[in-house]
Formats: sequence, structure tokens, C-alpha cells
Amino acid sequence: AAPLSGYTRPGLQIVIAAHLSPADQLATLLHEAAHNLMSHVDALTPTEYRRHRGLCEVEAESAAYLAAGILNLDHAATAVPYLAGWTGDNLDLITTTARRVTTTAAQLAALITEGATPTHLPSPLAAESQAA
Repeated sequence: AAPLSGYTRPGLQIVIAAHLSPADQLATLLHEAAHNLMSHVDALTPTEYRRHRGLCEVEAESAAYLAAGILNLDHAATAVPYLAGWTGDNLDLITTTARRVTTTAAQLAALITEGATPTHLPSPLAAESQAA
């Protein structure tokens, strides 16, 4: 298995692996920050996250990929295989996340370029499990 690139601890503390290149560290930071902005970390229980992990990973990596592109960082070599692995090449899954992904990518770019204040998106996955 590939070494872990990064993760988010409870309390929204992001940890990035030191072995990564600076560009990969930034891409990983964008990915983990996207998890936070999309409320994957604070709104989902560990059970909910495990149940919806594929969707969470697709949303976070898609947003990170778009934000990296906005910042002129070519992240396709790692992002595309990562997304394909989580989606099982299911293009419908990628398509259904487009609105949240686009909104989050724009926030990530604004955080970096303008110092904007983040707005956390409500997680439809948490609402889904609370309604069940």
C-alpha cells in the first residue's frame, strides 16, 4: 500500500506527510481542507463516514483537484487515478457531486488567494442518516 499522504484529526487538525513534495503537500492540504469545508469531519459520525467514505473521498479530491487547477498546480497525475479508484470508474457518482465540489473548490481557492473566511456546507450525508 502507498504511504499515507495526510488525514484530519478530530478538532479539524490536518496532518500532512513530510515525505511528500511541496506540490503534493499542497494538494493533500487542499483535499483535507475540502473534507472540512464539506462537513465530512465535523458532521458525520465515524460510522456515517465509513458508510459514505467513497462519496466523501470523491467530493474532497474533486474539490482539491479543481482548486489546484485554479492555483495553476497540475494535480491530474495523482488525482485522476485516486478518483477512478474510489468511483470504480462510475461517472454518475462524479457528476452527482459537481455542485458541492465546485462550491468547495472556489472556497479553497479564495481562502488561499484572498484570505476569505470559510463557510461550511451542510453534509447531506449526515442529514440522510438523521432522517433514517
